[in-house]
Formats: sequence, C-alpha cells, structure tokens
Amino acid sequence: MPTVFHRNLYVREPARTAGTAKECRLQLHPQVYGMGWMRANPGRLAATAYDRSMTVAQALLDELWDFSDAAASEARLRSAAARATHADERAELETQVARALGLQDRFAEADELLDALSAHAPAVRTRRALERGRLRNSAGNAAAAVPLFRAAVEEAASAGLVFLQVDALHMLAIADADNSAEWTREALSVLEATDDARTQRWKVALHNNEGWTHFDAGRWAAAVTAFERSRDTALRWGTSQQVQWAEDALAEARAAGR
Repeated sequence: MPTVFHRNLYVREPARTAGTAKECRLQLHPQVYGMGWMRANPGRLAATAYDRSMTVAQALLDELWDFSDAAASEARLRSAAARATHADERAELETQVARALGLQDRFAEADELLDALSAHAPAVRTRRALERGRLRNSAGNAAAAVPLFRAAVEEAASAGLVFLQVDALHMLAIADADNSAEWTREALSVLEATDDARTQRWKVALHNNEGWTHFDAGRWAAAVTAFERSRDTALRWGTSQQVQWAEDALAEARAAGR
C-alpha cells in the first residue's frame, strides 16, 4: 500500500487515485520535500539550523528523508547511521530508521531497533519515545501512543528541544482526538518562543490538521479560517508544495460551505 500524505501523519491507506483535498487528506508535514526539491533548493538547507543541543541537524534529516518513499529513506538513514562516528548521533539516526520501518508496516523490527538503542542524549530519548508513539498510532493503537507522545513532550521541553516538543504535541493532537484543540493550542503557544523559520513551519501542519477537524465536523467557516492560516504560514515559511496543498484544502472548504 502506498503512503498517502494525510492530516494523520503518514497513514497507510489502500491504493487509489488521488482526487480532492479531502480524499487525499494532504499532510502538510514540514519535512515533506522529496529529494528532487532538496537538490533544486540546496541553499535552503544552510538556513535551517535550530536547537543546537541536538545531535543531528534537522537539515540533514530533511535531506535523508523522502516520506513518499520510506524504503529508500530507510536505506539512506541506515547508511548515514553506519557512517556516524558519535554514539548519540548514530542512535538518533537509528530512531529515524525505526520510523521508516514503521511506514512500511514493519512494526516489530522498528520496536526491536528502538529497544536496542542506548539513549543518553535528550534528543535520542525524545525521539525514541516519539517514534514508539508513531509506531503505536500507525498500528491503530492510539491509546498506547498517547503516553509515549506525552513522554516525548516532557523530555523535549526539559531539554529545550522546541522542534521536537512541537512535533510530539502535533502527534498528540492526532492521537488524542478528544483533546486535539488543546494540544494544538499548546503547540502554537510553544512556537511563540522561537523565531526559527524551520521550526515555525510546524504551523502549516498544525493549522492544516485543525482545519480538517473543523471540516469533518461541518464547521465550514472555522475550517476556512484554519486553512487560510495554513496557507499564509506556508507562503511565509513553507514550500511551494505546501502552499498548493493548503490552497486545495481551502478551496474545498469554501465550496463545502456554500
């Protein structure tokens, strides 16, 4: 089954032809570039540094990841981990290998890999909890994912890892649907403390997911407002792909409200 970019991160869905924005549920995740975009925009990588206490620069992870091809991403991440000279760097890269395995429904392998990690650095501890949560959520066990995402939020907050803190809050808004609005508000509040463009890009996904929540509940005006915020954020901090996806969602919400 292909990976369809969806408001619920990287949901595995049956093969089908993409149609409207609602049918595809386009996930405006800040790491979705694709290797073609990365090669065409090499200058963008140099400006994406954030949270210097982290072992692996997010710019490197962005370059290694292509969420439309989890298997190829796994191969690149394994190669990068094998070349890493520092244990924490290698462990952090291996958390992303586990994520790539999860996107291929290889959940047991992913868990075994996370079990084997020696997590000393805060970033590794945060990512291990975060990726365990994503594995549970992707396997359909949101209830088991929630405490893991909570643990990731706490670990990231204590270490000042804003990007990962918002990532975990964004996943809580997905897994803990009854409290989605609260988690989204908290994530947006955390983002007020940083002016880093790469981290601010999380607002695209947060407002996108907020919009689909309103859309599914038939709150058309609120959905339009959220999608407008997602589009405006994408125009300021995102990619051209994210802008297009936000425009598609906005058009669908406006049409539904007529």
